[in-house]
Parts: sequence; structure tokens; C-alpha cells
Amino acid sequence: MKKIFFIPIIGFTLLSCVDDTPKCDSEEVKSTVLEIIKEARLKSLDNGFTKTGNEELIQKGLDTMTLNLITTKSINKEIKNCECQGVISGYPLNSDEIIEFFRNDINIKDHEININFSAQTTEKGKTIVNLEPINIFN
Repeated sequence: MKKIFFIPIIGFTLLSCVDDTPKCDSEEVKSTVLEIIKEARLKSLDNGFTKTGNEELIQKGLDTMTLNLITTKSINKEIKNCECQGVISGYPLNSDEIIEFFRNDINIKDHEININFSAQTTEKGKTIVNLEPINIFN
């Protein structure tokens, strides 16, 4: 009987030690940051221009963006939050530039912007990602 009681205590102790604070470089956080930026960038591009048959090139331009050089600025395990910074490579400045780059096979990866973001795990285990407002969506 002592063995049966002992095993659940060990299991509970191990479960309570699991760190569910998100990591700045986790795939979930990185993909969410990129998705937020892509959606905001697509909305900010000239809608009239995107309806002229160049939607595919514009989407291709947005899909080239990558999040690199990710660093963790701080971690707060109590509230399950991490503050992060990184570099977005391949950030297109406008729809004309995207089309020009891909029609002429120019490497859009040379365009980079620095970003700050945070990730936090909710009580229900979901990860929320927030970007600091910067002037990249204009």
C-alpha cells in the first residue's frame, strides 16, 4: 500500500515542476509572430494594386519573410512571460517592391527590420504573442 501512495506523489511533484513559460525561439511563437506581421503587412499594402492580378507575387513576397537572430530579453516564470527581440528578414516595403523583386529575381532577404515581441502562456495553456508597435506597417 505504501508503494501505491508513493508513486502518485512523485507524479504530482514532477508535473508541478514543468516549466510552461513560452520560449522566444519556439516554433509556435516564431510562426505566430510571422503570421501577425504578414497579415498586418497585407492589409497595409495598396488594396487597389493587389487586385490587378499580382496577388500571387505579393503573397510570395510575404512568404519569404523569416524571423532570425532571436534573443530572450527577459523571462518571468511567475506570469509565464518572455520578452524577446529578433530580426525579420525579407520584409517587403511595398507592393511595387515585391513585384519588382520577384519579376527580376532580386533577393528580398536583404531587407531587414528589428522587432520586439513577447509571449505569454494563459491559465488554459494557450500562448499569446504580442508585437511592440513599430512603424513597419505603413
